[in-house]
Amino acid sequence: MSDLYFAYGSNLHTPRMRERIPSARALGAHLLEGFRFTLDKPSRDGSAKANLHAQADARVWGAVYRLDPADWPALDACEPGYRRQRVRLRGEDAEREADTYVSALRSPDPVAFEWYKQLIVAGAREHALPAAWIDFLAGLPARPDPARR
Repeated sequence: MSDLYFAYGSNLHTPRMRERIPSARALGAHLLEGFRFTLDKPSRDGSAKANLHAQADARVWGAVYRLDPADWPALDACEPGYRRQRVRLRGEDAEREADTYVSALRSPDPVAFEWYKQLIVAGAREHALPAAWIDFLAGLPARPDPARR
């Protein structure tokens, strides 16, 4: 089991990640090639969450965290409907392998809540992901969360 986790969705936001897994330590921006980012994983709250789909010509920016290996079960519990997958990443200093989460489930209404999208965008800014990637994330459709009115 790896001690490295590649975050590309709301766990990019370090305060959210540390709330879930206090041992998490950010190691910086990394690039995952051969996958496409989507907001199409169905959630229990009726919205769509971040997901990855294999696609040869695509790439996804995210951040790597180092975790205490004993914390994986707790993170797994925060990510229902996903399965862990090992991926190869390019970082500023080297290539490395990390685990990430992917889902085969698809939402019939693939739109995220605005607060969720904002966590992703804030995390992308925090980790200094490329401006074009941040613009892409900020431009994704989102809707208000009826439970947060």
